[in-house]
Amino acid sequence: MNQQLYKYQWIIVLLVALVGGGLCMDMGHEWGDDFAMYLNQAQCWIGGGMDALYATNKVCMDTSEGLLGPYLYPQGFPLFLSFFMRLFGLFGLQDLHLLYCLKWANYGVFLLGLLAYLRWLNGVFEGHWGKIFLGFVLIAWHPKIWEAADRLNSDLWFTALVILFFYALNTHFKGWLSRALTLSLLVFVASATRSNGVFLVGAWFVSEWVEYKKTGKVENRVVSLMMGTMAGLFALYADAGNGSNHWQLLKEIDAKTIVHNLGVYVEMAGSYPYWHIATIMKLFHPLLWLAVLAFWILVVVGFRKHNAEKWAIGVFVMLNFGLYVIWPSVQGMRFLFPLLPFLMVFFVAGLGSTWTNHGFPWLIRQNWIPRIFRNTQFAVGLVVGVVLFQGIMTSVFYTILDTNQAFSKDMQGVYDFVQSKVPIDRRISFHKPRLMRYVTGVETYKIATDYGKNTQGDEMVSASRGLNEAIQKLRENQIDYWVLKLGRAEKPVLPIAFENAEFVVFEVPPNKGSLTGSGKRD
Repeated sequence: MNQQLYKYQWIIVLLVALVGGGLCMDMGHEWGDDFAMYLNQAQCWIGGGMDALYATNKVCMDTSEGLLGPYLYPQGFPLFLSFFMRLFGLFGLQDLHLLYCLKWANYGVFLLGLLAYLRWLNGVFEGHWGKIFLGFVLIAWHPKIWEAADRLNSDLWFTALVILFFYALNTHFKGWLSRALTLSLLVFVASATRSNGVFLVGAWFVSEWVEYKKTGKVENRVVSLMMGTMAGLFALYADAGNGSNHWQLLKEIDAKTIVHNLGVYVEMAGSYPYWHIATIMKLFHPLLWLAVLAFWILVVVGFRKHNAEKWAIGVFVMLNFGLYVIWPSVQGMRFLFPLLPFLMVFFVAGLGSTWTNHGFPWLIRQNWIPRIFRNTQFAVGLVVGVVLFQGIMTSVFYTILDTNQAFSKDMQGVYDFVQSKVPIDRRISFHKPRLMRYVTGVETYKIATDYGKNTQGDEMVSASRGLNEAIQKLRENQIDYWVLKLGRAEKPVLPIAFENAEFVVFEVPPNKGSLTGSGKRD
C-alpha cells in the first residue's frame, strides 16, 4: 500500500494543481487584450485572413498612442490554440464558453508538460524523494502558476516547451538523427512562440561542447547543431517584420533602467518560493532582501553541486535574464516562468546540501523537540505545506474576485451598442482597441483615452491633456466614437450615444464647436 501511494502521489499533486488553477479561472478575461490578438490569429489559421489582420492591426498599432503590441504575435501559440478551437467547435462551443475551455486546454497542456519535468527531476535527484517532491511542488502548486491559468497567453505553453527541450536534451536516444530532429522541432516551436526561444540553441551548443570535452567524440554533433540553429533562425525569419514599434523601446535603454530592472527581477525571482510571505516581508524591506539573498546563495550552492548539464541551463537562464534586464519595458513574474523550473532545481539542491551539512545535524541534537519532528520527511512536508497554503490562499481569493473585466455586464452593453448601432466603416477610440475590434469588427484605435484620468487604473496614462487637445487629436484621426470609462472629473460637451454604469460612448462630430464648459460630474 505504501509503495502504491508513493507511485501515485504525483497524480495527486497534479490533481491538486488542476483544482487550484481551475478555481482561479473565471468566465471571460481580464483587461489585458493580448488574448484578443491570439484568438484572432488562431481563427485566421482556421479560416484564413492573416494578411488582412496584419494590415488592419498594423494601422491600429502605428496610429494608436503608446506601445500596445506587435502587428502580429509569433504564430506558435495561435497555432496551438487553433487546434483546440477546431476541437471545441465540433461540440458547438462559442464565445465565452469557448474562451473558458481554451483556458483549461492551455493550463492542462502545461500540467502534462510537468510530467517531463518530474521525470527530469527523478534523474537529477535520483533516490532523493524529498528533493524531487519539493522541486515538483514548487512549480505545480505555486500561486503565480495557478493565477496564470486564468489568462490566455503564451507563458505556460512556452514554459512547457522549454521543459520538454531540456528533458529531451538529457534523454538517451537510439540514434543521433531522431535526437537532432526532436530537439530542432522543439527549438522551432519555442522560437515561433517567443523570440527568446532561440536561446535554447545556445544551451544546446554548450551541452554538446561539455559532452565533447568529456568523451572526445565528434560524431554528428556539428550536423545536429546546424539543424537546431537553422530551426531557430527560420522561426525568427518567419516572424520578421511583425515586431511593430516595440523596437522604439531600444532607444530608452540606459544604465539607470538596467540597474532598476536588475533589482526588480532579482527580487521577484528571489521571492518566488515564499511569494505571499514576501508580501508581508515588504513591510520590513531589509528582511525581504535577506530572504532574497538567502535564495540566491542557495541557488549558487546548488549550481556548484549540480552535474555537467548545469552549464547549458546556466547559459539559457543568463541569456533570458540579461534580455529582461536590458529591455526597458518591465514585465511581471510570467516572463520568469521558463526560468523558474531550473532555478528551483538549483534552489532545492542548495537547500538540500545546506540541510544535510548543517540543518539536520543541528536538529537531531535538539532533544527537546519530539522525535517525530526531527526528520527530513517532516521538514519537506512543512515546506510543501507552506507552498500549498500559499496556493490555497490564492485560489480562495480568486473564487471571490471577479477577474472578468473584458466581458463584464457593462462592457457587454458597449459591445452590443457598437455591433447594433455603429456602422462597420466608422472609427472608435477605446483603451483596448484590439479587444473592441475582435469582438465587434469595427475599426478601433487608442486615441486620447487618458483624458481626465485622476489615477492610473486599467488605462495606462501616457500624458495629461486638456479637453481641447484630446478632441483635436480625435478629429485628426477621424474618430467617430469615443469610449471612456466613467470616473473622470467632468464629461466632454459631446453628444452621448450610449451610457451605462461603467462606460460612456461619445459621438465626435467633425464640425468644430465649443469643446469645454461642462461642469457635469459623474
